Amino acid sequence: MQNKNATFKISYKVRKASFVCIFCFICTVSANAFGHGKALSSHTALSSQTAHSEQKTISSTETTSTHKAHSHNESLSDHKAHNYKEPLQQKTPATATYLANEGILISTDKVKVLFDPFFHNDYNIYQLVPDETLKAIMNNETPYNDISAIFVSHAHGDHFAEQDMLDYMLKHSAVELVAPAQAITEMQELSGFEKVKSRITKIELAYEEAPISFSVNDIKVDAVRIPHAGWPGRADVSNIVYRVRLPHEMDGNKDELTFIHMGDADPNDKHFRPLRTFWEAQKTTVAFPPYWFFLTNTGNYILDYRINAEKSVGVHVPKQVPVPLLQSGKPYFSKPGEVMEIGTEVK
Repeated sequence: MQNKNATFKISYKVRKASFVCIFCFICTVSANAFGHGKALSSHTALSSQTAHSEQKTISSTETTSTHKAHSHNESLSDHKAHNYKEPLQQKTPATATYLANEGILISTDKVKVLFDPFFHNDYNIYQLVPDETLKAIMNNETPYNDISAIFVSHAHGDHFAEQDMLDYMLKHSAVELVAPAQAITEMQELSGFEKVKSRITKIELAYEEAPISFSVNDIKVDAVRIPHAGWPGRADVSNIVYRVRLPHEMDGNKDELTFIHMGDADPNDKHFRPLRTFWEAQKTTVAFPPYWFFLTNTGNYILDYRINAEKSVGVHVPKQVPVPLLQSGKPYFSKPGEVMEIGTEVK
């Protein structure tokens, strides 16, 4: 991110284990000390997915390598390794990779999810996902490989492209889609929809309806409808705020990381205050609000005190970063391909 943005990095140390070997002979005693270090590489275990038998509609009514002391290749007796310590096992940190606008890839060592990845309308203001990134996503290339689920906030052209979404799901038969009914309606008109509908969770929520909770394989999801910015002028737009809990393991410690993706939410506490108990029930690791939350006192209050988030990183930033945002000192994504590392604690 830009030099005013917060960068979160976690460093790891791999300890060297020293061995001292004492060899006893009948007439002479010689001592040889040698050091042996072995770095462990991190790997990612990805959970597998199975397709559901039918389309789901949800509404408010319903992983040390074993280290062994090497025997000396000569016929020496009484060979021992002293003061051996098991090397610290490393795990890949969780990351957030910026696609463009409000498109984000969240990766833990267990799962990967995408938010608002496919869209083609920039309204001559916002960033578009680079062609090479779209190609990598479609072709299941690192780091966009083995996606577990995709979440769509709302059906506007700078957040959602129905044909791209259908093409992706047809090509990747294990991916689940969670999206508001308005987006799914657009997909239903396309040839091939019947082949993917069993892997779609359709969100149908009215304004002020209670949040809903459900699971998509190993991902725990809370969803609530918060009006689109410009309220009440865009009251008809079903903008869904997602709070997702993703399984993650760091240095042998199993944990969950929680993320909020806010879509184009309106920064008015009228929408958030009645949900006080909902926000307080779950601490969020990182929230991704549209940048305009940083520009008003009420928006900052919602981020700092209302939604129970440890850190907020702005998205939906125009190509020309607004001067008030530059002056705010707040962290934000603005260049496609930016990566933020996230630990079990965000500082």
